[in-house]
Amino acid sequence: MSLNYIVLSGQLAQAGEIRYTASGKPVLEFHLNLSDTEDSPQVRVIGQRAQALELSEQLRRGVQVVVEGQLIQRKVEESGHHRKLPEIRMDHLILST
Repeated sequence: MSLNYIVLSGQLAQAGEIRYTASGKPVLEFHLNLSDTEDSPQVRVIGQRAQALELSEQLRRGVQVVVEGQLIQRKVEESGHHRKLPEIRMDHLILST
């Protein structure tokens, strides 16, 4: 048995963006700053949820959130080189006040 569950807290690096799958389902995407410094590491967060459209309106740059989900490795190719980037497949999102 393996367990893959992560909880991260941070500020949004930019506003959340909505894109759509080929079947028309909305997918929410944003980048989360993991610290308060200017050169803070960021992690990409994606979520396929019914509330993606509603959440995208609330997710603006600088908003503090807590994200729960699974850590996955996304394969990308840049300039002919393959590499893996970590990202979070979001299950839950909590807006901090």
